[in-house]
Amino acid sequence: MSVKDLFANSYWGKLFKRDKTLFVIIFLFFALSVFSNLIKLDTTPFYTYGFYAHKSPPQEDYTFYEVRYNNDRLLFLSHSWEQAHFVMDFDPLALYTTARVKGTTGQMGDYLENHWAPKHPRFRSVVPYLYPRSSAFDSFPGWYKRYLSQQTDEPVKDIYVLQKKVRFLESGYVEEITSDTALVIH
Repeated sequence: MSVKDLFANSYWGKLFKRDKTLFVIIFLFFALSVFSNLIKLDTTPFYTYGFYAHKSPPQEDYTFYEVRYNNDRLLFLSHSWEQAHFVMDFDPLALYTTARVKGTTGQMGDYLENHWAPKHPRFRSVVPYLYPRSSAFDSFPGWYKRYLSQQTDEPVKDIYVLQKKVRFLESGYVEEITSDTALVIH
């Protein structure tokens, strides 16, 4: 079978025979998408690298939360498909602990109040509804216990959140620098 026969029997060959205009449009989109991916140029929402992730610069130290519940049981997600649970387990927790330590409504509230609202004065009255208020932060401990109870399929009586700071050694091992209690919920 020749290359010409392979092309004629392929999707591209059949499309070329039926509708040359559509062939050109789809082929150009395909070729430009491949080219833009090769040079890592953001062209459409589907291939926008910065939309889904960003580069994390190397750091000397890394900080993370470790959640323990019911007499020192570790909250652990063993599979990558549980990433959504990981985000729901730790992102609200990080927002809550950061906001409580700094005494603010969190990064989003600070940004909206101090940077976005002055640039958009017509929307200033809506801004307080776009981020969690102190009443939401007050109800967080009860909500978090109920949420972890659903995730672990058992009643959660107490939660201890440790904020750990670690460093990667040249050998590839991890050295724990600090481990402080960030939050206790009874």
